[in-house]
Amino acid sequence: MLLTVIAVAVGLLLGRLSGGGFDRLGSTPIRFPLLMAIGLIVPALAERFDWPATNFIIVAALLAVVAFAGANMHMVGMGVVLVGITMNLAPILANGAMPVDPEALTSAGLASAEQLPTIELTAPRRLEQPGDKLTFLGDIIPLGITDQVLSFGDLVLLFGIADIAFNLTRRRRRHHRRPVGADEALAKMFGEIDTTIGITADFADQPRPSALTVPRTERAPTDAQATSAARPAHD
Repeated sequence: MLLTVIAVAVGLLLGRLSGGGFDRLGSTPIRFPLLMAIGLIVPALAERFDWPATNFIIVAALLAVVAFAGANMHMVGMGVVLVGITMNLAPILANGAMPVDPEALTSAGLASAEQLPTIELTAPRRLEQPGDKLTFLGDIIPLGITDQVLSFGDLVLLFGIADIAFNLTRRRRRHHRRPVGADEALAKMFGEIDTTIGITADFADQPRPSALTVPRTERAPTDAQATSAARPAHD
């Protein structure tokens, strides 16, 4: 839980430093938040009160988180979270529990070599046994600072959580346009058609320029015509 809080804090801080704002955190819709609550609360209660069939309950809770992640893929980083959860689910489903590397336990200072045969781990974890499958996806990474042993799925999951927090601070509010009904769309279309027809009609009603009348040029009288005109008429 501590690492999850740190991942969220780092994502929010980086988002704020890169120009994001905390006022944008509520701009992203979250679908089926109850599934996420089940995935977080039920495993903690199962481990705290040692419920019967604890492993089965925790697997069901993780599947609820998978469903939550699948329903919220519109959130940037949720795909990474889904990959991390799947990586953790795979060895649990393959072995009935999460195999834990004994050497990782001693490296993290959680147990000595003499304590390993009698150590009891919280569900769904148990010591790695011969014949276990997908042990490379088990808890094999010692983290002495927090007294934990992590898996590669845990690291991917933490990165995805930080990525979600980072992008939530940078998400901008979108201004959605009001949907236009069919009647409004038709009225707008026919209005544009009427406008076009009116412009054409106005252009047709304008007076056209009349044809130019080219004046006839008078020819100069010939010499014969000038002589005939100058000769007096005889009775």
